[in-house]
Amino acid sequence: MSPLRDDALAYAGHQVHVMRRREVGTLLSWAGDLHGRTMLDVAGGDGYWAGQAIRRGARAVSLDLARHKLTFGSRLKHRPGLVEGDALRLPFAPATFDVVMSVCAIEHFDDGPAALAEMARVLRPGGDLV
Repeated sequence: MSPLRDDALAYAGHQVHVMRRREVGTLLSWAGDLHGRTMLDVAGGDGYWAGQAIRRGARAVSLDLARHKLTFGSRLKHRPGLVEGDALRLPFAPATFDVVMSVCAIEHFDDGPAALAEMARVLRPGGDLV
């Protein structure tokens, strides 16, 4: 596939879902000015939304269990760092990120409170969990 086609497919899969687009827009707004900040999107699929954070100035990483989603995301124009991993065992040191985001995913985790604890662990003091 061509990068242009991949970007068009990602746009259709993410932006056309009006409520999801509004939700993520709100979350990114809550995170404030992203210029120079590090962001992790937990269960971020292909990294599309983390890529939108890059467009807002962040250095972003998307983590997901699904290798095929990460493979697709590697072809996107505004791709973040893509990491295969589990929300219950984030492969990052404590206090690594300024912003941690997770969109419509926590209800799918085996242990939501444990996933939130992991997100808090990798969040820098004073960071934003959205």
